[in-house]
Amino acid sequence: VIVIEHSRYAKLHRGMSATTRPNRILLAMSGAEFVARPELLLHEYYHVVCQWRTGYLTRWRYVVECVRCGYWQNRYEQEAREFAAGAVELYLETLREQEVSRSASPIMS
Repeated sequence: VIVIEHSRYAKLHRGMSATTRPNRILLAMSGAEFVARPELLLHEYYHVVCQWRTGYLTRWRYVVECVRCGYWQNRYEQEAREFAAGAVELYLETLREQEVSRSASPIMS
């Protein structure tokens, strides 16, 4: 997945922090800001890996779903929000464990 910081295209989506396309996450912010928001990070990766990559999400389907249901109620956004909310604690725990492993490992010169 390619992450593009400070994307002009993402900034066109007023009020949104990021948008996705096949194999791309386009950020209206810096990568550091994105990584500091784990629920957003998981949400956007879900769109790319589980929806775009599988062909389940297409631009046409997304537009139709937004017209039918609006942004907040469209199924693609609901699925990504549910995934992120359910995965964020495990993700953060995994990061903490990796940090502990790194600090416990002897530094090789």
